[in-house]
Amino acid sequence: MALVAVARELSLTWGFVRYDFSATVVPATLGMVAAARVEGDVQPATLGLGAVYFLLYVYAFAVSNQIIGVEEDRRNKPDRPLPSGLVALRGAWVRWVLAMLLFPILGAALGVARWALLWQLCFCLYNFGGFARHWATKSLIMGVGLVAQLAAAWGIVGPMPGLAWRFISGLAVVAFVFCNIQDLRDVAGDRTLARRTLPIVYGMRRTCIVLAVLFAVGLPLLTHAWLFVGVPVGFGMVACLVVLDGLSLWIAARLLLDQRPSGLHRSYMLFTYWYCLALASACVVLPTAVG
Repeated sequence: MALVAVARELSLTWGFVRYDFSATVVPATLGMVAAARVEGDVQPATLGLGAVYFLLYVYAFAVSNQIIGVEEDRRNKPDRPLPSGLVALRGAWVRWVLAMLLFPILGAALGVARWALLWQLCFCLYNFGGFARHWATKSLIMGVGLVAQLAAAWGIVGPMPGLAWRFISGLAVVAFVFCNIQDLRDVAGDRTLARRTLPIVYGMRRTCIVLAVLFAVGLPLLTHAWLFVGVPVGFGMVACLVVLDGLSLWIAARLLLDQRPSGLHRSYMLFTYWYCLALASACVVLPTAVG
């Protein structure tokens, strides 16, 4: 019976976080690996506890986001636990409160309590304070939230060198500028909540064109002129840049050629993969730059 309950809870947890997993737990874990490659001797238990920390990071956000967005999810993501009836609203609130208590406690144990508290402030403003309703405040939260994520990822392992801070700040700018690609797929649901996202304010076609230009030109420039500044030129650096730039151009082309909701969802997922690959690149290039 206990095993059945645990299995059900794990299934519910996956149901809550699966849409956000590739943008949170995966890149944060890669951030810890990058820090471990620079710092050297890191205990596997530390990385394991870090992975639990980032699971709570996304879980606390996702549950609160879905608590306030049940009607939106009925339109856009009916398979989530609340609209599908797998869990009651009261049960979701109980899980959220427990996550809100456990997350900063684990953060304090890992030495990153300030980043845990900053993230809690960010997503409470986002979900309960109305910051998700306008594209500008949403972008701000995404940028600050990324700093809270990656600073914690590195801080769990050890102190951050200046080059790591520059890499993190560059990715925060990327999140601030490009996170609105997420809203392209959710226009129908966002209208039900009276949100002022970029495609609702400026139109889908115009927004896709602007974002396509930014992905084709702006993101490669940010990558070369900010993220990789100070990194010694070598095969690893060139290979990472080729992959990241190629993916940027692919996303740009998709935004122009496929504006169906399903296509826009895939374009957003490609952006999360770009983010993961950027952190994977940090695992390759930062040890050579800091060392």
